[in-house]
Amino acid sequence: MKKKLIIGLTISAAVFGGFAIAQSMTPGSAASQEAKSTKFITEQEAKDIALKEVNGTIIEADYDGDEKRPHYEFEIQSNQEEVDVEVDAETGKVTITDREAIRADSVKETAQKEAVQTTEKAPAASTATEQKEVVTKAETIQTTEKAPAASAATKQKEVITKAEAITIAESVAKGKVVKVELDNDDDHQTQKYELEFKDGNVEYDVEINAYTGKIIEVDQELED
Repeated sequence: MKKKLIIGLTISAAVFGGFAIAQSMTPGSAASQEAKSTKFITEQEAKDIALKEVNGTIIEADYDGDEKRPHYEFEIQSNQEEVDVEVDAETGKVTITDREAIRADSVKETAQKEAVQTTEKAPAASTATEQKEVVTKAETIQTTEKAPAASAATKQKEVITKAEAITIAESVAKGKVVKVELDNDDDHQTQKYELEFKDGNVEYDVEINAYTGKIIEVDQELED
């Protein structure tokens, strides 16, 4: 009787042990362990990778948790263009998705158009002096339109860059930059940068003169 009992226990132990081993070797368990071992790179690591690909200043950063391909998205200002870069959160692979030239100063271009319109609408000259003035103005407009590319570069230097505007705004605002826009300031007859920062539930709106770098206005708002 004792021998039968011992044999029965031995067989049960062997069967249970085999079942446990089989369970631990199932494909589902291995896939689960492999999934848990997947490690994504940090945002700082992704930034370093992006800046190695495109030398410049990051003015906007975001993370897209796409199930198939989670990745980081960065907007980088480099020289006179803005470059959109994606960094794969798992492999660190870099992809440039867009390049866009920074909008040049349009103040002088607007003045040229107004001068052309004024010339076209001017009444017929009644004297030789008036005729000479019209011809001189037309020649001036043509010379401006045919100016070499170096003139365009000079116009761009008159407006501070987005990176400079961000640095100035950071002296009065905290958090992450979510908006940087160059716009016309009708009140001051000039151009201005409009920047938006978010620090938790606090939002900062900053306006900066695009030529002098002077802070025009700062608004701080607490979001609900």
